[in-house]
Amino acid sequence: MGLESNSYFVFSLHREENVEFSNNLEKAVQLIKFLCSEYGLPVVLSLHPRTKKRLAAFDLDQITNLIIH
Repeated sequence: MGLESNSYFVFSLHREENVEFSNNLEKAVQLIKFLCSEYGLPVVLSLHPRTKKRLAAFDLDQITNLIIH
């Protein structure tokens, strides 16, 4: 991915209680947006396909410094 050591965050959304409940998923998205904007470092987001589908409504493709893996 061309990232330097200690210069990015890794965020994972796999647990059912985090992805199946809209309120929890929205909190996670807000945290991702905060990390991207506050620190100016890339966030590598590891996703399961079902989670990726659920996140479509959150416009993650509009977040600068987000790498979806």
